[in-house]
Amino acid sequence: MTHYPKDSMCMACKYAIADCGHLPFSTMPALIKTEHQVIVRCTEFEHANRPTQRQADSRASEKAAAYS
Repeated sequence: MTHYPKDSMCMACKYAIADCGHLPFSTMPALIKTEHQVIVRCTEFEHANRPTQRQADSRASEKAAAYS
């Protein structure tokens, strides 16, 4: 059985052009199972157009400091 990441997640991921073949897809949560393959939710996914939580927290504290 072969494990693959969900393709729509790959298209939206900040690592979309990276070679992710080294990631342990067989250990990731299964979304869809068929006779020959398992589609998984990639645990390394980071949305390309959204800031990380650390960046969001940093921006929020910068805005708060600007208004004080």
